[in-house]
Parts: sequence; C-alpha cells; structure tokens
Amino acid sequence: MTDTSALSAVVTELVTSERTYVKRLQILKNDYADPLRSFARSKETAIIPAYEAKTLFGNIDNLLPVNEAFLVDLEKMLAPNGAKTVGGVGDVALRHLKDLRGFDQYKQYYVKREDAQLIFEREASKRSSRFAAYIDVRVLIISLRVDSLMRYQHIKYQATDPKNRVGLRELLMEPVQRMPRYTLLFRTMLKHMAPDDPQRAKIIEADEIASKIALAEADEQTKRAAVFYCLTTTIDGFPPDLFSNSRKFIDCVDVEDVISEPSTSLGASSPNVSPTLLHCTLFLFDDKLVIVKRPGSSDKGGKALTGLDELDKVTKGGVPTAKKKSGLSCKGVVDVTDVVATDVGGAGR
Repeated sequence: MTDTSALSAVVTELVTSERTYVKRLQILKNDYADPLRSFARSKETAIIPAYEAKTLFGNIDNLLPVNEAFLVDLEKMLAPNGAKTVGGVGDVALRHLKDLRGFDQYKQYYVKREDAQLIFEREASKRSSRFAAYIDVRVLIISLRVDSLMRYQHIKYQATDPKNRVGLRELLMEPVQRMPRYTLLFRTMLKHMAPDDPQRAKIIEADEIASKIALAEADEQTKRAAVFYCLTTTIDGFPPDLFSNSRKFIDCVDVEDVISEPSTSLGASSPNVSPTLLHCTLFLFDDKLVIVKRPGSSDKGGKALTGLDELDKVTKGGVPTAKKKSGLSCKGVVDVTDVVATDVGGAGR
C-alpha cells in the first residue's frame, strides 16, 4: 500500500529543491558566466581569457532551460488538476529524462568538469588575481540582493553571515551534484510506493536513466571512437581504414618474438649470447589482429603507450598521455580467422 503522506513529502522535496536549484543555475549563468564571457571578448576588459571563460562554465546555457522546463511541469503537477494536466511525478520525470532527453545535456557538462576545476584553482590562486577579486565582489553583491529580498518577504537572512554566501566554486558543482540527488529522491519515493502504484514503473525507469547520466558513462560509440583515436594517434602507420562502427576492440597483449638464435661457428648455440628479441603488442579486434612493434627501451606496455589505460579520460575529452612520441609502429594486420595458435610448451605445460 502506498504511504501517501510520506510520498507526498518526498515529491514536495523534489519540487522545492528544484526551485532552489534553478535559482542557483540562474545566478551561475547571469551573474558569473555571462559577464565573464562578455568581458573576455576584449583584451582590455578580460578578467580571464576567452577559452578559460568558456570552459569554466561548460554548457550552462543549455542546462538552465532544461531545468526551467522541468520545474514548470513540476509546479503544474502540484497545482489543482495537475494529474490531468501533466500526470504524476513518474510521468513528469520520465517525460523530461526519456522523451525530451533534456537531461542528456548534463553529459556534456561533466566532460569538462576536471578542466574547469583546474582553471578555477589556477586563476583563483594567482597573485593579485583579478578573477578572485571579481568573485569576491559578486558573492557580496548577490548575498546583499538575496538579503534584501528576504527582508522584503519578512524572512530572517543576514548577507554578512559566511554560511549564507554561496560562491562560484559551489555553484559550479551544483549540476554535478544534482543528478545523484534526483536518483536519491526517486529511490526514496519507491520505498513509499505500493508495488501496483501506476507511477512506480515510471519512477524506476527515470531512476535508471538519471543514474547513467550521473555516472557519466560513455556509450559504445564514444568508447569505440576513443579506442581508435588512441591507436591512430600513437601508432605510426596504423591503418585508418580499420576504424569502423561495426568493429569491436577486445584487448591487447604484450609479446616478445625471438627473431633468431645466435650460433657459434660450430653450429651450437652459445650460452653467453642472448637471442635477438622483437618487442611487440598484439591488438585484438573481433575480426582483425594488429601487430605493433614497441620500443625495447621502454618499460611500458602497449596499453600504456597508446593511452588505452586512460580510456575513461579520453572519452571525457582528454588525450592519451603518450601521444605521438610512443615509438610504436604498425607491422601488419591479419584476419583473426587466419591465426593459428600452437602450444609449444610441451607435455604438462
């Protein structure tokens, strides 16, 4: 049986927190992003360079309309006849997460968060930083504005109290924290819903979508593109026509090929002379095997040299650390069906 009272409290929390969140996004865009990006258009007025100003705020211009639209429907839901107008909480959540797919915009915001954090720390820590000074002034102005509004509404608020002053650092993290907040609220709703509640299945689906966005998981196409980007960037002579949406990368393994066994004039192997070794990495796809020579002087394997060990970073907009100076070179491509494996270990091995 649905606990109507408890469920209503959670739904109210969703709407109330969404109002606060939208107001903070508006402050982030209108009071910080717009002015700093506008100033950056001219060297004479720039507080931070144009690239930094753009990267710092990501796609905030696209996020704000998404949440404003979501809030409008949530408000309609609470209004009289809301169930007939927009449906229940599951209907509203699923419409915006699945049908409209507005919250997909958060994936792009997450991509540059690491870069944005570095920009913020670097600019704020500079000696006599104009950026830091600007942020301090904006925080005070915004706090005083909120203070005046609260006083007008007869709500106690003191702008000079540090706990009431939310700065740019906190505002930039709001979108990152919002998606996990949705999943928490959705799962709390489910605890108070009966198994046969008509909104339950919709909340479960909405939670699954929000969870994937919160994890910022790259889809298969993005992962595939990242793999081929790493390989073509770091391996000299890597065939560009291997890139295909139908080709799947399986794994890679480092191997050593014995080219020849040095011998003495008597035809017997000398125990004091090492055989010539070719250091290689085999990159296995579902239909091809790529043979790549790697430098014997490097203590890194093929996965590290190509940047495949940093694939999560690459899918989020980064680049493999090794880049072009990896020393890797492609020596051949064979069909997997042409490969014959032989056990040369002998009996018992």
